[in-house]
Amino acid sequence: MSFATPVALWIGGALVGLLVFGQIRGEQARRLTLDRLGDAGQLARMIASASRRRRRVKIALFTLGVAGLMIALARPRIVGESVWRERGIDVAVVMDYSKSMLADDLPPSRLIRMQEEVESLMGEHTADRFGLVIFAGAAAHFPVTSDVEAARSLYDGLQPGDLPPGSNLGGAIRSERCLLRRDPGDDASCGRIGGRGGGGDPLPGTAPPRDLDRETARALEERGLAMVVFTDGEDNRHTASDEVDAAVKRGIAVYFVGVGTPEGARVPEVDERGDAVGWKRAASGELVVSRLDEE
Repeated sequence: MSFATPVALWIGGALVGLLVFGQIRGEQARRLTLDRLGDAGQLARMIASASRRRRRVKIALFTLGVAGLMIALARPRIVGESVWRERGIDVAVVMDYSKSMLADDLPPSRLIRMQEEVESLMGEHTADRFGLVIFAGAAAHFPVTSDVEAARSLYDGLQPGDLPPGSNLGGAIRSERCLLRRDPGDDASCGRIGGRGGGGDPLPGTAPPRDLDRETARALEERGLAMVVFTDGEDNRHTASDEVDAAVKRGIAVYFVGVGTPEGARVPEVDERGDAVGWKRAASGELVVSRLDEE
């Protein structure tokens, strides 16, 4: 056993000692006073109604009460096993893989800096589950799971040239919203995205498996939901704002991480192996400069 505030024990011991000492001296003074008053036998008959036993019991109980109070103030603790329960959240990570992410205004490139940030995010939050969506002109997703290594396989070795050209940011946000929380009536917008049977653990918004105990099932349903979007802000279809509103209405916190700088940089053209072969040009022949669209 240990004590959180052991100084209270020292103070309590001193108080109890003073009480005992005071009671002993008081009893001695009482006897001396009685001796001075007269014959001991006559005085004993006069004070026969005063119970010495009850007086001693009261003194003992008072002393024990003070001792117990000081022990309580010392906060005794029994050393044993401590169990720390940490409830994580479900995090959807949206990664922009459009060709503009090859710009080098964030050295060595926006793409590599984004990957490093995502790695850091998933490495620090070990109690959370992650779902991934990568997008350019179209999106691909990995279901919400606690297996971070499996989720990383979605973008491991992937290059922007492996996805259709463009930047459908709104579609990517819709995909992650469907992975995190698919409510009744979302079938039209979500299609085959998310839902039970799509891999990973049971998703919030759907009924947990029946073989789970009640506490585990409730914990799955009560997990917080968050979406972190890494992008330079390019949105060819201009639907991102509406999709963010739809996610927020379903209780999903949405965070944007801007990847790039307002000054921007030229966008390289790459071949099938991912090697730079020149610079991207517009139909007019001018070099394409990609800038972070903070708005």
